[in-house]
Amino acid sequence: MSIAPQQSPPSPVARQLKTPVAVIVSRFPVVTETFILRELDALEQQGQPVTLVPLMKETRQLTHQAAIPWVERALYTPWFSLGMLNANIRLAAQAPGKYARTLWLLLRTHWQKPGILLRTLALFPKAALISESLRHSGISHVHAQFATYPTTLAWLIRQFSGINYSITIHAHDLFVHQLMLKQKLKDAVFIRCISEYNRLFLSRHYGAAIADKTTVIHVGIDSPSYTKKQERSDPHQTLSLLCVAALKPYKGIDLLLDACNELNKAGYDFHCRIVGNGPLQETLLKKRDALQLGKQVDFPGALEQEQVRELMQTSDIFVMSSIVAADGQMEGIPVALMEAMASSCAVVAPSLSGIPELITDGRNGLLYEPNRLEALFTSLSSLIDNPALRRRLAEHAPQRVKEAFSLPVIASELAEALYQVNKIEPLPGELVEPLSTSPLADCLLARSGAAITRPDSCILPLLATCEDKQYSLILKLHRNQNSANLARIRAHHEFTILDNLSGKLPSDTGTVIPRTASPLFLSANALSMERLEGRGLDQLIRQQRFHGSELESWFRSAGIWLHHYQHIPWPNGLQYASDYRIPKLRQRCSRQLASLQDIFTTAESDRIEAQLAKTGLQPGKSDVPTHGDFWPGNLICGNRQLGVIDLEGAGIGHPYAEAAVFLIQSELFFAVPLLGKRFKALFEAFFNGFEHTSRPGDADTYVFLQITAAVDRLYRHHSGDPRNRLAGRHLKLLKQRARGLLP
Repeated sequence: MSIAPQQSPPSPVARQLKTPVAVIVSRFPVVTETFILRELDALEQQGQPVTLVPLMKETRQLTHQAAIPWVERALYTPWFSLGMLNANIRLAAQAPGKYARTLWLLLRTHWQKPGILLRTLALFPKAALISESLRHSGISHVHAQFATYPTTLAWLIRQFSGINYSITIHAHDLFVHQLMLKQKLKDAVFIRCISEYNRLFLSRHYGAAIADKTTVIHVGIDSPSYTKKQERSDPHQTLSLLCVAALKPYKGIDLLLDACNELNKAGYDFHCRIVGNGPLQETLLKKRDALQLGKQVDFPGALEQEQVRELMQTSDIFVMSSIVAADGQMEGIPVALMEAMASSCAVVAPSLSGIPELITDGRNGLLYEPNRLEALFTSLSSLIDNPALRRRLAEHAPQRVKEAFSLPVIASELAEALYQVNKIEPLPGELVEPLSTSPLADCLLARSGAAITRPDSCILPLLATCEDKQYSLILKLHRNQNSANLARIRAHHEFTILDNLSGKLPSDTGTVIPRTASPLFLSANALSMERLEGRGLDQLIRQQRFHGSELESWFRSAGIWLHHYQHIPWPNGLQYASDYRIPKLRQRCSRQLASLQDIFTTAESDRIEAQLAKTGLQPGKSDVPTHGDFWPGNLICGNRQLGVIDLEGAGIGHPYAEAAVFLIQSELFFAVPLLGKRFKALFEAFFNGFEHTSRPGDADTYVFLQITAAVDRLYRHHSGDPRNRLAGRHLKLLKQRARGLLP
């Protein structure tokens, strides 16, 4: 895809840009699915930004340290909330036919399995809320790990939002749970199988249409992080066997215990550790004790990754005893086998599913016929009896993993596959040059959202990976159709203000501004800055105006931010872009009133003029810095902080000028019956933050500035621009404020 204009070749930097994907998993963090955790990290190291969407939050005590940052940033959703109810109401109102047909299809395809049906129906309302969240985050593609519930959610998201999806198919999701699988495969844009065995299975059962969009991308490990195991210092030392597996039927631990019993009866000196937990733990412990293998077999439970790595490096033989369970469940290609081989451990495994794609029998491991005790015993005893064979297999094993199961290579293949189905509209040509000529040109750049094009600017969210560190940035290109010089002035003005304010807001206020620095000032009319994480206050107002108490704290934070902003000393000579001085506001209001004959009668205009005239404000008496566009959409709420963006219009004016504009614009969201009291509480919360009172300390001054703000908003409605049109209830509210009535 060409990102630059057609007449010039694409920028090297522009080619690197990737767009974000959402990765859906069933539970997170899960100790037995470390391969997913590693793959998430590897994808982002490839410059592919990821939003993790778990269906459930796993609450078990053991959590790998590497999973903690993902837990903190994952998009967890409750099973029910008022926000979810509202999302479903909106969706049903917008597309009632699609909403009903989708629900009916789930019922029709799952009714024979009531348990699965109930869990699937629980995903339905979740999907509506998650679809909205992903759209707001700029996500245009979803990737589901496993073809079961994660892909059901991905399919629902596609139905509700049009966001396309892809699937990674592992094992049980193909061999056990096949409800609605054909439909989910048909609608996916691509299907990743972790083994050739799985790909052939799909081709045989679901036809050429599926085969054409199916590709094999293995699961991998970072093999260099696994070092060669220690050599045995004593050839007569007890031989150590290791198995790492969930204690579930398809892992065949029953068979392994029987094999250990045969080894014990044959007089072999060994010790076997079976690492993992699961539903069969009690049953297996009882069987071990019944076979009197308490000294030979140990069940230490689930262990941390580092502990497992240590055991692999010091064990003599790694053994897997997997079978095909009664319900059809079986292995894919076990990651634990890859880890053991990378650790130079001799491995024994069944010739099952995709395992022969990893192990070449007799060269880098031993394969035996699945579910046959005699075959497993023979393989183990031959390795115990033949140290030279163990050494030879162990020497060849790491190379096989490095060749075909290297995590960086596999992550690169997956990132490329995702990129091919996740291309969004090309970058505006005017953004390509600032990227290619900036210090960011040496970084891996990913688009973390679609470009936002406005009349006066173009904004691109970016994720920059530089020297293993990631930065979430906004690239902002100022522009002006009439004057390129004015665009440069606005860009320089915003940069100067951000640079001057950096670190000036007290850290205990819970308020921030985006940071920027000279090295990231990209061109004459473009700059980059920190991306503030969170949602716009305007979005939160729409969602929570009928319920909840969070808005009061955010309105109080808005007042705190404005108070501190107005008390920061600015350097001499800073050019101000806007002007909120009293005489000019009065003159503008008079001109606007004269043109609003369709909204105000002559008598009403005269009364408002008279109220403005008696205010008696002293021009220039209380000039302070103003933001220039302090409205809810420029306030970002997230991570317990309120951040403020878009400061290019900053200027000077009266302390109440921006407070009046902000509150007038906010109140328009509440111009419906029964919400007057709710906005009054928000009004008071704002002033509690702004000047520690529940109402303006100088009511006359505030009323004057409220009138000018209300008349200006009515004037813009009357100007004919469809973007400024207001509903009748909004006009009624603004006329009340223009007459001087406080909320």
